[in-house]
Amino acid sequence: SKAVDVQDSAGNTPLHLACENGMEDCCRALKKAGAVADVQNLSGRTPLHIAAESKSYACVSALLEGCSD
Repeated sequence: SKAVDVQDSAGNTPLHLACENGMEDCCRALKKAGAVADVQNLSGRTPLHIAAESKSYACVSALLEGCSD
Protein backbone atom coordinates (compact mmCIF):
# COMPACT_ATOMS: atom_id res chain seq x y z
CA SER A 1 0.00 0.00 0.00
CA LYS A 2 1.30 3.42 -0.96
CA ALA A 3 1.27 6.48 1.26
CA VAL A 4 -1.28 8.08 -1.11
CA ASP A 5 -3.68 5.24 -0.25
CA VAL A 6 -3.41 5.45 3.55
CA GLN A 7 -6.83 5.06 5.18
CA ASP A 8 -8.24 6.90 8.20
CA SER A 9 -10.38 5.29 10.91
CA ALA A 10 -13.43 5.41 8.57
CA GLY A 11 -11.47 3.78 5.75
CA ASN A 12 -11.22 6.98 3.70
CA THR A 13 -8.14 7.66 1.61
CA PRO A 14 -6.91 11.13 0.66
CA LEU A 15 -8.73 10.60 -2.64
CA HIS A 16 -12.05 10.00 -0.80
CA LEU A 17 -11.53 13.23 1.15
CA ALA A 18 -10.52 15.26 -1.91
CA CYS A 19 -13.67 14.08 -3.71
CA GLU A 20 -15.87 14.83 -0.71
CA ASN A 21 -14.53 18.39 -0.64
CA GLY A 22 -14.64 19.00 -4.40
CA MET A 23 -10.89 19.35 -4.72
CA GLU A 24 -10.46 18.54 -8.41
CA ASP A 25 -6.77 19.55 -8.61
CA CYS A 26 -6.03 17.38 -5.60
CA CYS A 27 -7.89 14.44 -7.18
CA ARG A 28 -5.80 14.79 -10.32
CA ALA A 29 -2.55 15.08 -8.35
CA LEU A 30 -3.38 12.02 -6.22
CA LYS A 31 -4.26 9.97 -9.32
CA LYS A 32 -1.02 11.06 -10.99
CA ALA A 33 0.85 9.97 -7.83
CA GLY A 34 -0.69 6.50 -8.17
CA ALA A 35 -3.68 6.69 -5.83
CA VAL A 36 -6.03 3.73 -6.27
CA ALA A 37 -9.48 5.02 -7.25
CA ASP A 38 -11.48 1.91 -6.38
CA VAL A 39 -10.59 1.58 -2.68
CA GLN A 40 -13.74 1.19 -0.58
CA ASN A 41 -14.13 2.90 2.79
CA LEU A 42 -15.82 1.14 5.72
CA SER A 43 -19.23 2.13 4.30
CA GLY A 44 -18.37 0.43 1.01
CA ARG A 45 -18.04 3.70 -0.90
CA THR A 46 -15.28 4.44 -3.40
CA PRO A 47 -13.99 7.92 -4.19
CA LEU A 48 -16.28 7.93 -7.26
CA HIS A 49 -19.32 7.25 -5.05
CA ILE A 50 -18.27 10.09 -2.74
CA ALA A 51 -17.70 12.52 -5.63
CA ALA A 52 -21.12 11.75 -7.14
CA GLU A 53 -22.93 11.95 -3.78
CA SER A 54 -21.19 15.28 -3.05
CA LYS A 55 -22.09 16.59 -6.52
CA SER A 56 -18.38 17.13 -7.16
CA TYR A 57 -18.75 16.61 -10.88
CA ALA A 58 -15.29 17.97 -11.68
CA CYS A 59 -13.89 15.23 -9.41
CA VAL A 60 -16.09 12.63 -11.13
CA SER A 61 -14.61 13.76 -14.43
CA ALA A 62 -11.06 13.66 -13.02
CA LEU A 63 -11.59 10.12 -11.71
CA LEU A 64 -13.00 8.86 -15.00
CA GLU A 65 -10.39 10.57 -17.16
CA GLY A 66 -8.43 8.00 -19.08
CA CYS A 67 -10.95 5.22 -18.35
CA SER A 68 -12.56 3.30 -21.19
CA ASP A 69 -15.25 0.64 -21.31
